[in-house]
Amino acid sequence: MKKVLTLVVLLSTFAFADYTKEDRIADMIAMEGAMATIQKGFLYNDNGMVQQGSRDLRDKILTVQPPRVGDTSLTRDQTYAFMFARKQQRKIDDHAGKMAEQFAAGDKYQSMHHFTKILKQCTACHTKLRKW
Repeated sequence: MKKVLTLVVLLSTFAFADYTKEDRIADMIAMEGAMATIQKGFLYNDNGMVQQGSRDLRDKILTVQPPRVGDTSLTRDQTYAFMFARKQQRKIDDHAGKMAEQFAAGDKYQSMHHFTKILKQCTACHTKLRKW
């Protein structure tokens, strides 16, 4: 019984742990991998790769958390950054869904258009928030 209780406490500690910089980096690497999978799918005209990359990207984009500043009130710039990051997440998720849908329907050019829009959203976020 002690082992089960200890395991529950440990799991709940890790499940509710703060989203760290290392977590964010791992998520960014996973999203880059998803984008590479999508790009390969375009190059090989492989619907399965595009669908898998899109699913991976959509799953991962929803886990990324914008940087926070402790428990203090956010300043105006930090509030803007948080809202901007959330807006970019929604746009990327939307474009990824449309891209996969249109590729599966055979409209490769519109699908690639959405891929380009995703790249623009990534670049916008990195430019404004990551200070490229």
